[in-house]
Amino acid sequence: MNLKKTVLSTALLLGLSTAAMAEDWSGFYIGPQVSYNWMNTTWQGLYSSFNPTGYSVGPHAGWAFQMDNWVFGIDGSYSGGSYSAQVEDYKTKVSQVFTLTPVVGYTQDAWLFYGKAGYVSGNVEADIYDNGANIWNDSERQYGWTAGLGVSYQMDAQNSVGLEYDYSHLGGTDFNSTTGDVVEQVNVNPINMNSISLNYTRHFG
Repeated sequence: MNLKKTVLSTALLLGLSTAAMAEDWSGFYIGPQVSYNWMNTTWQGLYSSFNPTGYSVGPHAGWAFQMDNWVFGIDGSYSGGSYSAQVEDYKTKVSQVFTLTPVVGYTQDAWLFYGKAGYVSGNVEADIYDNGANIWNDSERQYGWTAGLGVSYQMDAQNSVGLEYDYSHLGGTDFNSTTGDVVEQVNVNPINMNSISLNYTRHFG
């Protein structure tokens, strides 16, 4: 009887130990993510808006520290995809989006619910066409802010999957357009970006 109690107690302790390990989010992490993105912007003087959409794949990485049920950390991501939209003879493209954000989360069993806000940058490109031929283009890296909410599920102590929504705002961009002997200014207004991402994460706590 005592042997049976000892075995059951040991199994229970091992189970609780494993569960505790699976709920520890501390340490360095890295992994891939795939996102669907949709954006909106306008050019000064044009009444139609540009609405680039598209999928992107890129890495995300960071570091986290857990105190009781609270998790604090820093997270970075990079998206190598590009999203473009054309209105008449004018085209806007956004690519190479990078984010860096502090993260605050709360754990419940194997789940982590979190929010984040911080810095975003992206490459903004403008093009002008004439009868289908590109007669001018220019690009500039622009900067702004981002904020998001997400949820992750820890499958075991080293692997988790998650779903995240982010909203980002890039500042406006002013270009000098030279077409022949005519110099004009092209003003791309601030860009509002939305994304929904699925991610896999490998933890090295």
